[in-house]
Amino acid sequence: MDFELTEEQCDLRAMVREFAEAEIRPHVMEWDEKQDFPTEVLKKLGRLGVLGVVFPEEAGGAGMGYIEYALIMEELARVDPSIALSVGRTFHWPPDTFTCTAAPSRRASMSPSWPLASGSAAGR
Repeated sequence: MDFELTEEQCDLRAMVREFAEAEIRPHVMEWDEKQDFPTEVLKKLGRLGVLGVVFPEEAGGAGMGYIEYALIMEELARVDPSIALSVGRTFHWPPDTFTCTAAPSRRASMSPSWPLASGSAAGR
């Protein structure tokens, strides 16, 4: 059994790390001191395609797996655990539960791009 990350997984990890270092780390203390939550960061993560990572492509997600999800969470948590928790709880759990439990007819009736998968629901 091969436990090495694929090239695509390594690229994903590097992209999220670079984003976290550039867009999150410089502001962590400011957000904490002001008790402010950066919804714009979640929207940017949505545009990068990491919010709907395990959500099917036909529903606006990335159609990746749980290894990719874990890599994203690890890189975000390395810089700001609150961002990682928000991504994990708000933007992964509901869509994943829906795709696993909803009847196919219900899934088909949903819009092609879920607001949670794209990040457009951030701050609502």
